[in-house]
Amino acid sequence: MTQSEAMLAAKEALIALLQSEADLAGVQIAWSHPAGNMQRRVVIVGNSRRVRQEPGPPLGRGSREAYWRLEVVANVLHKGKAEDAAAQAVELAAAVEKAIAENTELGIPATILYAQVTDADLIESVRDGAREAEIPLDVTIRARLRTGA
Repeated sequence: MTQSEAMLAAKEALIALLQSEADLAGVQIAWSHPAGNMQRRVVIVGNSRRVRQEPGPPLGRGSREAYWRLEVVANVLHKGKAEDAAAQAVELAAAVEKAIAENTELGIPATILYAQVTDADLIESVRDGAREAEIPLDVTIRARLRTGA
């Protein structure tokens, strides 16, 4: 499996995992930004960024390890108080972190060595007359990639 294939497979697996998570029932789980269809409670699985790639064996045969980050954003738009929006965003982010912690191989054990949340922030603003709170999470993934024949 190439790094590009592994990144895509990991993103697909993470989305499927989040869609099956009971704590996220009724929450929109989106592949990238949902544009005009964004609901008030959404988890967005966005960009992938390569962090590091170990050199492969001679002639490209065998396996090598690669590391990348998937950007995941827990977003809440709330008509009430800012602290309520923030609390709901934290609830969504915690459900994402829990799902990943309980499924570190994302259902792809031969390829994904681990996935873990490695960074999170809380960003608060006002949008469309409502309080918005979002928590961008970096999900670091380490994979073993088979190369060559």
